[in-house]
Amino acid sequence: QVICNGNLSQAVNFSGNGTSYSWSNSNTSIGLGATGNGNIAAFTTTNAGQVPISGTVTITPNFAGGNASCPGSPQSFTITVNPTPTLNALTSQVVCNNTATQAIAFGGTGTTYDWTNNTVGIGLGAAGTGNIAPFTATNASNANPLVATLTVVPQYLNGGLTCSGNSQQMTITVNPTPVVNPINNVTVCNQSNTPVVNFAGTGTTYNWTNNNNTIGLVPSGTGSSLATFQATNASSQSVNALVTVTPSFTANGVTCAGSSTTFTIFVSPTPTVTAPANQIVCNGSLTNAVNFNGAVANTTYNWTNSIPTIGIPAAGSGNIAAFSAVNNGNAAQFAQITITPTFIQNTVSCPGAPQSFTYQINPTPSVTN
Repeated sequence: QVICNGNLSQAVNFSGNGTSYSWSNSNTSIGLGATGNGNIAAFTTTNAGQVPISGTVTITPNFAGGNASCPGSPQSFTITVNPTPTLNALTSQVVCNNTATQAIAFGGTGTTYDWTNNTVGIGLGAAGTGNIAPFTATNASNANPLVATLTVVPQYLNGGLTCSGNSQQMTITVNPTPVVNPINNVTVCNQSNTPVVNFAGTGTTYNWTNNNNTIGLVPSGTGSSLATFQATNASSQSVNALVTVTPSFTANGVTCAGSSTTFTIFVSPTPTVTAPANQIVCNGSLTNAVNFNGAVANTTYNWTNSIPTIGIPAAGSGNIAAFSAVNNGNAAQFAQITITPTFIQNTVSCPGAPQSFTYQINPTPSVTN
């Protein structure tokens, strides 16, 4: 017989022409006594070791008649008790989506190890035998960890009989790949405060970097938003900074990074305008054309006129062409022209400091006869 430790043996009933049967057992550690008479009832086998043990049972038939007892030729058989296999402690794993797991090598006293997996969505089959090689873990979610429980049973095969030990469990947790939603670009004027930029997505934290700290923003930071700051641009051209945001998901002691997204902060320069020279003209005479200029290219120049009756409107944009001055009165008129330079970028207007000049329009003199 081959029996697993802790299981019942099969009862042994002796047959033949003997009137009695005596037996001896070579190994009492299997759970059977050293000697006995008659049939051997089923008994609970024992094996406290890690390898199979056997007891050889030798049976001697006896025939009693008259005053004589005659023994016959002995026969023997073995009872082999397989050990209960053990499994060394298992270590759970936490990995990121689309990364390789660590190899799982089962140790203990088993000859084989059978395992089952209750969540095949991690990229591992539902069942198998033996060690588990590294595999690419998967988590189709982008928001929550995916946990698989593996149940491992040690097996001991000997004599055509497989004996099972106590099972153990371990988990493989696959953290998701976080995402960050697209972020709109920001356009502000020099010396203006930027708006707060909130990061949204499935990350637990967001790390960002800035490739141009001359705009007044530090090179890097961490948080769920980019706080407001005073943007700076000391040049005469637009200054741009590319901000790269990377989402991270931290759970179960492991941090997983997702794909980055970028947005641009445009800081417009402060436009200027050179104040034109004042002009003095007579009624009905042509003024000099006025061409506006400043340090920032592509500046728009808007102007206002304090006396619209001199021959030009109350307001306008761009250079002022020469015009025929008008003064129908008896005294000189002084019209103040105020020019405001404006730099427009991405529909955001940034004004500069205004400058002004005057038209002095003298009247046409007359004499009374």
